[in-house]
Amino acid sequence: MNRLRSVAPRLAIRPCVGGGRRSLWSAASSANTSLVSAALECAERIKDAVAHRNTQPSCLTARDSCFVLVSQSYQSADIDKVVGALRQQLDSVSNNIFFSGTVVDHVILGGVKRPSIGNGLSVIYNCSSDFNGPQLEAHPFYIGDIHGRQRLREVAVGRWHNKVTDRFKEQHSNPAQWISGHSSVTQASSHMVLPPELVRDIEAPSLVDFILFAADKESRQALDLLDKRFPRAAKLGIVGSQTPFVNGREYTLFADSHVYESGMVGFAFARSGQQSKAAVGEPRVSHDGLVPISDALRIVRCKGNVILELENGDAAHSLIASMRRKRTEMPNSAGEDNRLFAKITPEDNPSASKPPQPVVVFQVTGGNPAKGGLAIDTLRDLSNGQRVQFMMMAATPASSGSSNTSDISLRFGAADFCGGPSLSPAICAKDTPAAMLFGGVTEGGFVYSRRLASSEQNSGSSVLSGCVECSVPGSTATLALK
Repeated sequence: MNRLRSVAPRLAIRPCVGGGRRSLWSAASSANTSLVSAALECAERIKDAVAHRNTQPSCLTARDSCFVLVSQSYQSADIDKVVGALRQQLDSVSNNIFFSGTVVDHVILGGVKRPSIGNGLSVIYNCSSDFNGPQLEAHPFYIGDIHGRQRLREVAVGRWHNKVTDRFKEQHSNPAQWISGHSSVTQASSHMVLPPELVRDIEAPSLVDFILFAADKESRQALDLLDKRFPRAAKLGIVGSQTPFVNGREYTLFADSHVYESGMVGFAFARSGQQSKAAVGEPRVSHDGLVPISDALRIVRCKGNVILELENGDAAHSLIASMRRKRTEMPNSAGEDNRLFAKITPEDNPSASKPPQPVVVFQVTGGNPAKGGLAIDTLRDLSNGQRVQFMMMAATPASSGSSNTSDISLRFGAADFCGGPSLSPAICAKDTPAAMLFGGVTEGGFVYSRRLASSEQNSGSSVLSGCVECSVPGSTATLALK
């Protein structure tokens, strides 16, 4: 795998103080080629940022949290010890710190200079209390196969008539429902349950304002459960890098003293009872690495993640016609990246009672010109009436970063490091030197969800509701911390 060349040691920090108002967040990053030294440098900056809080006796026992991203450029032995090194260095800040995180392809090095992508260590620290008392309480969690999770992405790209699902039986017992398009064909029956730390330890799910996590690529069922229990929480997660050639694990997920090779780890941040305002913003997503090659076409017929017919004919031939038109207009594009993507937008006339729905983009993973179907890379259901616009990679990627006015923001990105121009440098191109970013970039991409309105909380498996998995190269999700 091609990796970016390590740069000189670099530090970045945004203090926990701004405009006379205490912030609960601080972040630091280091590009030191020694992970032990990088951990020491980041810990020192975090301690400097929260040093004034140590005068409060209750702060030493506060349930603080630290989310860690480390690039896979380091030695496996050092990666396994990075959480322990940070815990030891931060013990003077609080003796009750929870850690979570993962290994990524590259981290975002942001702060004093213009943010950039590179090898290194990046951490974000949450102070659960300040001079006004408790503010955000972090509830660490781990979700894995032991909780009944199934690996849904191991099935075929066209996900229908799957014999392991209850929907297969439902299709035979109720043909009218299948024909009318009301039966979900992508959703396997699930016996999965959330761990006690997200059920027993959180009595009021409505107080959970934000969920930050890292996961492997098989997180769909866990995401559905999180959407169901915490619909009013913004969610942002990163899909970790696969690390079999780094340390022998499929993935490397940190959860305090444990290291897992699959599942999901993270924090659910709950507001204190007296705090009514949201503590974080909504995720902002951009797909600046793509260019459209067709108009937005209405979906006439679809099943599950398969588009069967569009308003101008079957889906496969519509896509083929769009590709031929692009080659005619741009005859020198033969050597470009020819991967295809589909932007899905809501129907033309959505109900006035429904809030604006987000735009989602997925890769086109397969097609059958003989039958006219196209398979989209999602485990959610498409719907008749939605619109699809076909897209391809841009020859010159646009800048995916956005002007960042928040003191600290989270940003996760998807980039393709195997062949073709790297999209990672553009992820921070628009940010100002003062922007403090915490985040990372992986080929697996990221997961995001805005807060769901009441009318959306029973929308089932719709592709436009709940958590969205995005691995489109050049895409980013940014969330401002208040």
